[in-house]
Amino acid sequence: MNILIISKIDISKPTGETEHFLGLAKGFVKLKHNITIIVPIPESRIISNEMNIISIKCTNNPYLRSLIFQFKMIFLLPLFYFKNKIDFTYVRQGPFFLIPSLIAKIMN
Repeated sequence: MNILIISKIDISKPTGETEHFLGLAKGFVKLKHNITIIVPIPESRIISNEMNIISIKCTNNPYLRSLIFQFKMIFLLPLFYFKNKIDFTYVRQGPFFLIPSLIAKIMN
């Protein structure tokens, strides 16, 4: 199964949210699913042989980061769905993180 996981968190920071997010992705990998993660560019480099991590360039400002990331998702996410056959999408919700959820629902 091809699974797309989207979040606006910085996955290079060791927080509880990051550990939950990456733990979920690693759990899917152990079940032999193909995982693609879309996140803003992390502060430090993340290397993963298990998952495909796509980093989107945004700002470091925490308030603008979400808005810019969502704006870019309007254009990038439909193209990604058409290019790749995605069976399941997991959107890690946060305040005002609506665009990826809406596009995932539209693309079914």
